[in-house]
Amino acid sequence: MTFLNTNFVVALLASMASAYFGATVAQKVILRNKKKEELEVQLRNTNSAITMAVTICNMGLALKKQLIKPLYDAYILDQEKFIDFEANKAENVGKTFHFEADLQSFGTTALRIKNLENILFDKVNTPSRALSAVAFVELSHSSLIGRLNNTRALISKFS
Repeated sequence: MTFLNTNFVVALLASMASAYFGATVAQKVILRNKKKEELEVQLRNTNSAITMAVTICNMGLALKKQLIKPLYDAYILDQEKFIDFEANKAENVGKTFHFEADLQSFGTTALRIKNLENILFDKVNTPSRALSAVAFVELSHSSLIGRLNNTRALISKFS
């Protein structure tokens, strides 16, 4: 028992205990810092994805407001005029309804959907709903491109 009570053994046991607890605490601090860095990266990537998604939505809404809505409103107005013309056939005998089509063509802006997909698929841990939302945006964009191509073909046919 005298050997265990010596200063050497007490210092040895104290050193071993402090080394063990020091290493354990250091490991926890390192893991906490690593997790914090990972969360910061995820947060930056999520912010980038949100910014890109908002930009895509704003571009789509601007396209609708500036180009598509005026064309639609003009179509509805012309349709109402034609319905009134047809309703008054007795007064319009021998007259012709004149329709002036707006044959303007406009291009679409390139949406950064692929960039958004890359961020969401590769860099952000997202639930499946966010990924399906990107698929719907891409489907809408490709449908818009297809419809604009059909419209351009009709415009060139009637011009």
